[in-house]
Amino acid sequence: MLASSTRDYKYLDSIFSVTRKYDLDVKDDYLAESVIKTCVDVSPLWELIPERLQRQMKKSFLSGKSEINIDELKEEQLGSLQKQIAKMLYATRNSIVHAKSNYEPNGYELEGDELINGNRMMDVVDLSVIQWNERQPESFRI
Repeated sequence: MLASSTRDYKYLDSIFSVTRKYDLDVKDDYLAESVIKTCVDVSPLWELIPERLQRQMKKSFLSGKSEINIDELKEEQLGSLQKQIAKMLYATRNSIVHAKSNYEPNGYELEGDELINGNRMMDVVDLSVIQWNERQPESFRI
């Protein structure tokens, strides 16, 4: 809620305050998840995810099933999968960018020879974002 109902310096300061809070709340990992959920069909990505990470991801949203059919997932399961794919891509990015700093792995990073498929996944994500953008009205396009 804005701190003032009149348009004076307090009113403007309250707008800046809300904006600063929003900037702090929006983190890179949330943005990655938002892009995956909004723009990307995860079906082609699933095939490129290494088996070790597929097993790890399945445990969190499949009860007892060993096989996954993306088209048959419930909405909450699909949301969980999208979030985990975003987490994997973001963790891999961080492991590369912050390799020389104090980066702590979370187990979702692509490793060594898996990075080839990571590049293929990013190709799918990039193309999906471009296609999503092209479907938007002209006034919304980036």
